[in-house]
Amino acid sequence: MNRTKIKKHYLKHISVLLSFSIALTICVEIPVVQYNIAGKALIVILLFVALYYCLKLQENVRSSDQQHLEFDSLMNTVSCGIVTYALDENLTILYANEGYYKLIGYTAAQVKQKFNNSGRNFIGAEKLLSKIVVSDTNTPNIDHLTFDFTLKRADGTSVWLRANCYRYHRSSNRYDTISYLLLDITKSKMYQQKLLLEKERYHIATEITNDVIFEYDIETDIIEHSAKYTELFGRPARCVNFSKNIDKDNFVYRKDIDTIKKLIIAFRSGEPTSSTELKLRNIEGSYTWYHVNSQTIYNIRHKPIKVIGKIVNIDAQKKTLLSLEKKACKDPLTDLYNKTVTESMINRFLKKTPKSNAVHALMIIDIDDFKDINDTFGHLIGDEVLKTFSMQLQSLFGPNDVIGRIGGDEFVAFMHDIRSTKTVFRKANAISHTLRQNQYAGNKDCMVSASIGIAISPQNGATYKELLDAADHALYKIKSSGKDCFATANNTYQSS
Repeated sequence: MNRTKIKKHYLKHISVLLSFSIALTICVEIPVVQYNIAGKALIVILLFVALYYCLKLQENVRSSDQQHLEFDSLMNTVSCGIVTYALDENLTILYANEGYYKLIGYTAAQVKQKFNNSGRNFIGAEKLLSKIVVSDTNTPNIDHLTFDFTLKRADGTSVWLRANCYRYHRSSNRYDTISYLLLDITKSKMYQQKLLLEKERYHIATEITNDVIFEYDIETDIIEHSAKYTELFGRPARCVNFSKNIDKDNFVYRKDIDTIKKLIIAFRSGEPTSSTELKLRNIEGSYTWYHVNSQTIYNIRHKPIKVIGKIVNIDAQKKTLLSLEKKACKDPLTDLYNKTVTESMINRFLKKTPKSNAVHALMIIDIDDFKDINDTFGHLIGDEVLKTFSMQLQSLFGPNDVIGRIGGDEFVAFMHDIRSTKTVFRKANAISHTLRQNQYAGNKDCMVSASIGIAISPQNGATYKELLDAADHALYKIKSSGKDCFATANNTYQSS
């Protein structure tokens, strides 16, 4: 029950009491009523009725006071400002809770004394009044507005408030009062401004760098990239069904498809961070090295939901590193694997197939009388012999075979999964024949031949050292008996 209704209720009771008082006074003044039994009874009845209304009025007053006390206590406990204004020229404050006065920084007494209880200084009145100009013929009984505004408090600081306004009007189609629920949204506004600033920084950062920023939604399998992605790769920045399309149109280098599939598995399994290197096809159609670095975002249940990452061009650094690695692995003169790498690669391969029935072969190839070539024709011719022989040796073997230079004039060739020793013999014979056909610097007198020792795995050994020792033993026997031929560790000699 609002205060206006309560006042009307009190006036009703008071009017009734006044009517009883007048009637009682008239009855007392009339002699007929005083000396008549019925008249006396009427006077008594009027007294009792008047007493009843007095007691009832007192009870209502107490109940109303209690209701007001409970209402005020409730309104003062909410963490927002509540205020009701009369829609007059001053926007007179009719009611306000403690939260309202805390927001504006004034006490109720200060507002009454300094501002004549007017709300114009506190609620963005101009903005409000500009919104309540509504046609008299098209006005609802209750209208609702929500808007944000800044308010300058008593201490000079400003706060952002969100106003939820409920406007009420009388039957004359003119608004009577307006009630506000005011929320302090200063922190939210500050956060929004900070977020806008961070977005602007992000936009600027992505514009001035060649890096690509991406966001991958694990559940929807949609990946979105910054605008630089389209500029570098000529592809749409947004990709639907990402995991299903990675092996299409050769965008990812074919040898790196498994790499990126493993990366997606890491995303979905919830790995906190992921990092890998792979080659992607750029807008010009060539493959370029990139480094992909990412971090996973989780929901409140610690379930991975998104991955944020960066794609960085590392092509120049990667090619430099690969060049250095190649130089570290290769013999500088012949571009074959050096001694250390040759041993490591062959051992690694043998360890992969220790229990298989596969047969492998290791050849040690020694150029006959190479010292005499250097002494007779000079070191330049000697170097040419080594380089030419190395290129021919590589052409005679497959891409999965291992060819290395392990000494000045000694080479190793490792063949895996051979069908029979005849395959090895044919290869050794081809090596010898190729050497004999070469001419170096047009010098027909520079004749070159080679002796070849052969070891078979697992028959002659299961490690590089065991096979090399067995092949070297066969080579020693060849050198002692005439050279320019090949033999196995089992004393099987073949003339070239």
